[in-house]
Amino acid sequence: VGRINSPDRGVRQARFYVIHHTRVPAILCEMGYISNATERYSLTTEERQNATANAIADGVVEYLQTRLTASATPPAMT
Repeated sequence: VGRINSPDRGVRQARFYVIHHTRVPAILCEMGYISNATERYSLTTEERQNATANAIADGVVEYLQTRLTASATPPAMT
């Protein structure tokens, strides 16, 4: 959201079928509302589409790096 001129409507969690019936990590991205004329126009621009795609890709990379770091860290000895 920080890279795109769009309102931050927060993160919501729900038991959506498309993300809960999979064996791999999944996300459902909503980029804006086409019912809002300003957002609809923004969503059709190449600049917004590229910024959105890059932000999602960076988020996926960050998630994977976090998972990789966590799996490479040995468990704490107690």
